[in-house]
Amino acid sequence: MFYRTRLHAVASSATVLARVQAVTDSEPDLTARFKSAFRLGARANEKPFVGRIEGSSFRLLRRIYHRNSFRPQIRGSVIDAPGGSEVNLTMSISPAVVIFLLVWFGMVGGFARIALREILPSAGAWHVLIMLAAGIAILAIGLALFLVEALKARRLLQAAIQT
Repeated sequence: MFYRTRLHAVASSATVLARVQAVTDSEPDLTARFKSAFRLGARANEKPFVGRIEGSSFRLLRRIYHRNSFRPQIRGSVIDAPGGSEVNLTMSISPAVVIFLLVWFGMVGGFARIALREILPSAGAWHVLIMLAAGIAILAIGLALFLVEALKARRLLQAAIQT
């Protein structure tokens, strides 16, 4: 799953990158990650994103204080455009989550195929349909979580580059 969007800014690309840097903390080390896992809420001096900026591109994650495997990984590049600059954003799910979903849905599909072939002739095929419905529901919930987080990140970045 991924979400692509383009933001426009009236400022130069260097100014836009400086604004993105202003709302981005560097990636925390292992000790800081461990300490933040047992803390609720943000501290006053924490910025809404963590990541790095290199040249005219950046890789960010929105800082959240709960577990969300569907939190988008944000890749962006800033280019000069007439009247300002453009920020091209691509938000995607972690490759580990994608691999897990593929394996999980492959197993659910395999079990459903076996169950439909073996159980369908009998009257007990209803639990196969429940298993398929649960798999589809989990995928829909994951997609919704991803889109909610992606839209929040887009709104935060747009506010940062427009100031």
